[in-house]
Amino acid sequence: MTPRQRLELRASEISQRQSQLRPELQRLGALDSPSAEERSLMTDHLAEMGRLDTELADLEPRIRAARYGEAADPDFADLPAGPEHREFDRLIARARSEYGLGRIIQHRLGGSELEGATLELCQAIGAEDNQIPTALLAARERAAASVTAPTNVGVEARPLIAPVFPMPVADFLGVMPISVPAGEQAVNVVADLDPIDATAEGTGAGNQAITFSSSLGEPESYRASGTLNRGDIASLATLDAGIRDTLNSLVAAGIEKDVVTDLIGTGPTAPDSAEITFATAKSKLYGLVDGKYAGRASDVRLVVGSATLAKLAGLYRTTNGADTSNALEELERISGGVMVSANVPAAATSGARDKTQEAVAARGMDGARLFVWDQSTLIVDPYSLASDSQIKLTVVTVADFMIARRSNFPQLNFKLSA
Repeated sequence: MTPRQRLELRASEISQRQSQLRPELQRLGALDSPSAEERSLMTDHLAEMGRLDTELADLEPRIRAARYGEAADPDFADLPAGPEHREFDRLIARARSEYGLGRIIQHRLGGSELEGATLELCQAIGAEDNQIPTALLAARERAAASVTAPTNVGVEARPLIAPVFPMPVADFLGVMPISVPAGEQAVNVVADLDPIDATAEGTGAGNQAITFSSSLGEPESYRASGTLNRGDIASLATLDAGIRDTLNSLVAAGIEKDVVTDLIGTGPTAPDSAEITFATAKSKLYGLVDGKYAGRASDVRLVVGSATLAKLAGLYRTTNGADTSNALEELERISGGVMVSANVPAAATSGARDKTQEAVAARGMDGARLFVWDQSTLIVDPYSLASDSQIKLTVVTVADFMIARRSNFPQLNFKLSA
């Protein structure tokens, strides 16, 4: 990861935290008679906003300087052509602006030959037969990724590009899609290292064995299909935008489901035996702050199921519910955020995990890789639905999610009732 990317990731983390603080400050500021606790909380939030504003103001000129430095550095200027290269990104933008996916569909249906940026992009990735550039499947508008600056090192870094498939939960967990060319992908990991003890001069330096591991990816195919009315073929803009949006959302949903499912796994070895309370909910969060993967509670982000979210929203310090905030609001205030995902399995209904729902946390940034191959397959079928004057389109995208370091994604669970 380059210095510029580290600075930009930190700026994204600051923006994410400020977006969490603003509605809370708005709520506190609108109170007619705030309690002492609420006034104290408002003071703390204002102080934190001030610190974040100062840090962000300091980051902006450093980011600009880093960009100028990359432009002048031959190590960056001579990067080989590929998804990470700035010229390649500009080529993608040009192909999208000329409705590249629509042009390819028209070409497959016997229309005009490909030309311009669309043809250049296909040639750049070596697309053959039914292949298309995966980058052309991007939806018309992509939500900005919410990422957190890395708190540890050791996983092989690769240049990042804007994700083609928006996946809000994966982004929230710090799992960023990386576009890669055809071929095998590997993740090289350095095992966690403990600090080396200082020794007196002349007595020999402290030594520590360093363990490396490497894992090859196992690509999986994600298939999505949609239909197109024959009357829309003549409208290039409608053809391109509608198909991009439809296929993009289907592929993204499939990939994100696998990301969440793989991270949750089967949950912790020992499920909770006692029903969750306001106090134990906070204890779960603080138990993940270890000074290594997370230095503070706000470094931890939680993804839970809808039943857990509802349970936390009904938990208060006292049984009468007279407190000003519930356990969910408290966790959102002190953590890096809480997000619900429909891909979290429902609570178990029997066995040792009865009435328990799994969850996952994210600490740091470099614990996983989501590779998306830059070539997808597009099948244009004008025959199956010909009687309905429709054309069937199927896209197959290849991706692979690899958990490089499990410790970045601790598994946890919540006992919803006794």
